[in-house]
Amino acid sequence: MSDAQQTITAEGRTVADAVAQAAAQLGVDPTLVEHKLDLSHFKTADGRSRPVDTVKVIAWARNPTAAAGAVAGRDWVRALLGHMDIEGTVAVRVDGDKVAEVRINSPRARHLVGRQGTNLRAISLLLDSVMVKSAPGWTFRISVDGGEERRADDRPRDDRRDDRPRRDDRPRDDRPRDDRARDDRPRDDRPRRDDRRDDRPRRDDRPRDDRPRRDDRRDDRPRRDDRGEGGRERDLDKLRELARKLAQECEETQEPVRLRRPLNSYERRAVHMEIASFPRLVSESEGEGSHKSVLIRPRTADDGEPVAEG
Repeated sequence: MSDAQQTITAEGRTVADAVAQAAAQLGVDPTLVEHKLDLSHFKTADGRSRPVDTVKVIAWARNPTAAAGAVAGRDWVRALLGHMDIEGTVAVRVDGDKVAEVRINSPRARHLVGRQGTNLRAISLLLDSVMVKSAPGWTFRISVDGGEERRADDRPRDDRRDDRPRRDDRPRDDRPRDDRARDDRPRDDRPRRDDRRDDRPRRDDRPRDDRPRRDDRRDDRPRRDDRGEGGRERDLDKLRELARKLAQECEETQEPVRLRRPLNSYERRAVHMEIASFPRLVSESEGEGSHKSVLIRPRTADDGEPVAEG
């Protein structure tokens, strides 16, 4: 961003809303809006974090030629949905140098994706083939989202029940009978429970010398508390997987996310190292004491460029 570019501040419920507000103020297509989070919006005057319901961005308009390929790809996908007679909205986001993510939101998303993603792969191949001439050098990614179509049977769930009678609704003569043999002897002639016991000795009736000692019954399996390094690594693997999922969510929504469970220093280090593999994100520890939470947020210009691993 050069000093000559006009910058404005916009606020919205989400980052997408704030970018749309910024586009309206700048008078450009949202595709041409560059932005970064206004981190001061999340802090009080004395520098402490504060909860907020909105997001503020500092935005400016990029050169129209820098996003021409992304706009061309978005328009092509919109035209394709029209030819397929599928309702939906199409948006595009420039993600890096000549890299565009086309987002389709449609109630018929599952038809666009197809079984095991076959339809979506075909659409991506068509888009790449067409854009070779219209937008040379551009790379496109397509994501599809939206609610599932309503089933053909639109009746309420209670009305879709089959007509098979319930067990209690069947005529009494049609119900299965209990053919188990009954003991018709008089109650006094039936053997009592105590008389039906077998003669096998109970555990306590065995001679004391034949009883297994407590020490002999213990096996060599490690207890839960003695899991060692293997158990700790499995817990860290689950924590790293959670951090990756939250990082992907943060990249998609461009909104900060937090690991709410307090972590010790060993666990926080594993999370920070996992987030370091996402060049567009940073992670911060928040809180006091030995256990703190971790905040994952998009990288801004104030954070500097990510450090390349040697």
